[in-house]
Amino acid sequence: MLDQQAALRTDNVLSFGIALPKEQYPAVSDCQAFYRELSRRLRAIPGVLSAGFGTDIPFENKSGRLISADHATVHSNPIVYNTDVEGAYFQTLALSVLKGRFLTDHDNKDSELVALVNQSFAKAFWSTENPLDQRFKFGPPAAGGPWVRIVGVVADSGARTPDKPSEPRIYIPLDQDPV
Repeated sequence: MLDQQAALRTDNVLSFGIALPKEQYPAVSDCQAFYRELSRRLRAIPGVLSAGFGTDIPFENKSGRLISADHATVHSNPIVYNTDVEGAYFQTLALSVLKGRFLTDHDNKDSELVALVNQSFAKAFWSTENPLDQRFKFGPPAAGGPWVRIVGVVADSGARTPDKPSEPRIYIPLDQDPV
C-alpha cells in the first residue's frame, strides 16, 4: 500500500459545526436521529451532489479513544482519533478507499461492527500485514466490549502541517458507535 496524503476537496464544500442541546437531545439515539434527518434534508436541497458529516473533520483531532488491537504486529500508542461518520462523508471530501470498501447504509446498529481506518492506523498496528478484516475494540485489552472489524483503509487526511505526520484515525458508522 502506497503512502498517500489525501488531497481534500474544498471547492464547493460547505462545512459547519452543530452543538445539540442536551435538554432536547438527552440520549445518543436522539442525536443520531437528528443527524440522519439533517443528512437526508441536506441531500434533498437542489444542486447538492452529496452530503455527509463526521464528529470531526480533517485537521481536527478532538476525540481520542483507547483501543485494543487484536493480533497487532506493532505495539503502538493505543490512543487513536475517532470520527463517527454518516452519509457520503468520504465521497463529499473526495477521500478514496485505498483498500477494501466504504461504509454503507447496511453498516447499522443491527449489523456487524465495522470501521474504516487511515493508513497511519494500519501502519501503527499491522505494519507488515493486510489491515482488512483485522479487529480492534474500544478500551483496554481486558475490556469485554465487542470487536470491530476493519473493512477499508483511506489515505491519511489529518496532518495539521506538512512536517507533522497524520495521526492514526478510525471512522465508525454513526449508528454503530458503542459510546
